Amino acid sequence: MVIEISIAIIAFVLVLQSIFIVITLLKLQKVLNNTHEKMHSLDNVFQSFKETSKSINKTVQETGEQIAKQSLVYEDNNKEDKINDILALVALSISLWKKYKKRS
Repeated sequence: MVIEISIAIIAFVLVLQSIFIVITLLKLQKVLNNTHEKMHSLDNVFQSFKETSKSINKTVQETGEQIAKQSLVYEDNNKEDKINDILALVALSISLWKKYKKRS
């Protein structure tokens, strides 16, 4: 009789432990599912960040190219202005030389 009661108590304890193990596994599964969802969400954020980074790099590159083009245009215009200034000075010098020659 004592042996049967002991076996019943041990069986009851084993059943309780099994129930606690199942509950713990269910909680763990829920935590893992939440973690998986959060990782998926983080992956989406990372992909978005990656796309934004590419967009920013493209914008920076395009802006750099535009600045370089404007710089070349400015240099070309600046060269033309310098050439025009030199030609104007030469024309003025010739004009003044002619006036000086006429007076002399």
